[in-house]
Amino acid sequence: MKIKIDFDKKPDRVYVSFSGGADSTALLLLALQNDLNICAVHFEHGIRGAESRADAAWCREFCAARHIQYHEIALDVPANMKPGENLEAAARRLRHEAWRNLSGGKPIIILLGHHADDRVENMLIRLARGSNASGAGSMDHLSQFGNLVFMRPLLDKRREELEQFLIESGVTDWRTDCTNSDESYQRNFLRKMLAEWYAGFPPAREGLLHAAKALTLDGNCLDSQAYVASGPLADPYTAVDYWRKTHPALIPRLLRIWFEYHCGGMIPDRHLIERFTEEIFSESTETRLLAVNPSYELCITRDEVWLKLRELPAFVPCSWNWRETPEFLYFRVEPVAAMPEGKDAAVFDAALLPDVLEIAAPAPGDVMIPFRARSPKKLQKLILDAKLSAREKYFLRLLRIPNGEIVWVPGLRRSNFAPVTEQTREAVVFRFQA
Repeated sequence: MKIKIDFDKKPDRVYVSFSGGADSTALLLLALQNDLNICAVHFEHGIRGAESRADAAWCREFCAARHIQYHEIALDVPANMKPGENLEAAARRLRHEAWRNLSGGKPIIILLGHHADDRVENMLIRLARGSNASGAGSMDHLSQFGNLVFMRPLLDKRREELEQFLIESGVTDWRTDCTNSDESYQRNFLRKMLAEWYAGFPPAREGLLHAAKALTLDGNCLDSQAYVASGPLADPYTAVDYWRKTHPALIPRLLRIWFEYHCGGMIPDRHLIERFTEEIFSESTETRLLAVNPSYELCITRDEVWLKLRELPAFVPCSWNWRETPEFLYFRVEPVAAMPEGKDAAVFDAALLPDVLEIAAPAPGDVMIPFRARSPKKLQKLILDAKLSAREKYFLRLLRIPNGEIVWVPGLRRSNFAPVTEQTREAVVFRFQA
C-alpha cells in the first residue's frame, strides 16, 4: 500500500498524531514513504492507568527503533474536564489546545489517522444529533482551525486494509485500546451495531461511505455559498431583511461565520438557530435578546440584528480641543466647502464655539434647546420620538460646551448655539462617524 500526500509547498516539518493503534501506526509508516521530516506526537490521556502508560512506552520504542522524532504530551483528561463535558469531548478539546501550544502560534500541518470506517461512524453520530450536511460530512481530507491544518490521508482506506498493510510490513503488535469494547461509549455501541447491519444488509457498507462523501461535498458547497453571501457580516449589526432574504440552509452557516468574526467563534446549536429564525420573521416591534454565549447576545429589533456584548461598557466623558485636534474619537472638524446633508454633520460659527468641548453619552435628565426651538426639550423624549434602534441608542454621543449646554447630538438634533449667520466670518462643519 502507498499513499501520496500532496502539499502546495513541502513543509519543513509534519506532525503525525500517533496513538499506537493500527490506523495511526499505518499512517506513520505510510507518511515515511513521502520523504517528509516527521514528528510523531503521542497524547497520554491519563484515562486507562497502566495500560495508557504502556501505550506511550510502546510508541516511544517504535519511533526510536525507526529513528522517528517523537514527542509525548500528558493531558490528564479526567482532572481537566469542564462541567457538562464527557471524556471524549474533553480529550478532543485538550488535544486541540495542546496542538496550539505545540505550534507556538505558527502554521503547522498535522496528519490524522481517520479512515473510511471512522468517516461513516462520524456521519451517523452527527446525523443522530441533528447535524446538517456540514456537520455530518465534517470529516474531510483537509480542515483548518486557525494556524492548525489537519490532513486525513487515509479517509479512503478501510480499517482491515490498514491492518493488512501493517502485517505485510512486519508490524503485528499495534496497541488496542481496551475501552474499544466498552459499549457505554457511543462510538463503540455504533460500531457493533454497524457490523450487524452490514451482515444483514451488505449494500449499506459502501452506500454509507458514499453518503458520507456526498454530504461532505454538499456541506462544502453550502459553506462556500455562505462565505460569498457573508459580506454584510463584517459589521456586528445587520438588517433584518438580510436574514429574511437568506435561504434557510445558509442561516446556520452565516451565523457561524458572524460569530467567528466578532465573538471568538462558536457553532450555533439547533435551539439558537430555531429561535433566531423565529424572531427574524416575527412582526414584533419589541427588542428581543437571544444569548449566544456567556459574553455575547443577539439584539433583534424590527429592522436590525446586532451581535453585541451582553454587558456593554459605559462611555466615559472626555474633553476635546477641536482646534488642536481636528479628528478625535468619532468626530472630525473641517472647513465648510458646501452645506452638509444628513444628521451626522452640523455647521457652527467657529468664533462663537469654545475651543474645548466635552464628548459624552446621553444621561437621564439631559435637556437641550433644538435648533429653531424656544424652550428646552428632554433629550430622552427626542430619542424616543426618533425611534432609534438599540444599537443607535448605545452609540449616541453628544457635544457640550463648558457650562453643560448640549450643542449637538449627532444623528438626532443640533441646538441653537453658534449658528451660522450673515455675520459669520468662519464656519466649520463637525462630522460624526460611529
